[in-house]
Order: sequence, then C-alpha cells, then structure tokens
Amino acid sequence: MEAGKLRHQITIQVMDTNEAWSDLVLCQAQVNGLSGSEYWAASAEQAQNSVDFIVRYASVLANLAPQTTRILFRSQIYDVKSIDNFMYQNRSLKLRAVMHHGR
Repeated sequence: MEAGKLRHQITIQVMDTNEAWSDLVLCQAQVNGLSGSEYWAASAEQAQNSVDFIVRYASVLANLAPQTTRILFRSQIYDVKSIDNFMYQNRSLKLRAVMHHGR
C-alpha cells in the first residue's frame, strides 16, 4: 500500500448492542468507485453507489463485521457489505460499501 494514496479522511463506525452507532476510528483511506469488470459484476443499482475504502490495518479493526459497520465519508453514510484482509497479511483492509439510502 502506498501511503500517498491514503488521501481521504473517513470515520469507521460500529453499532453497539443498543443499535446505536459510535465512532470507532478516524483514519485515512484510499477511495475508489467500482469500474471495469467490478462494475459489471455488481448489480447495476448497487454498482453506481458502491465504493471501495482501503485503509491501513490496525488491531482495533480486527473484528469488524459488515453487518455492524458503516463509514462516514464526505457527509454521506456508506453501509459496509464486505471486508477483505488481503491474504490475511494484516497490512490493509478493503471495505466495500454502498451508499446508505435510509431505512
């Protein structure tokens, strides 16, 4: 991972047992919209609002679960759909998320 690509500040939030959201960590991330084969592999509606957030691995992020994790980025909420610890090397995490549209 190249540190220079971590240009965007995000807040990773987790849901507690009372279903309230709280900030877990404020960190720098590389932010990519889906393109090419990833775009076509995702459903059309989801692909337009899907974003990959790549962050440095930290022990505080070790037990994240997509169902209870979301990201705040540029005043928008993104619901995390998957978390990838690439080859379990504990160097970076890729969080694939979809823009939240209320429930």
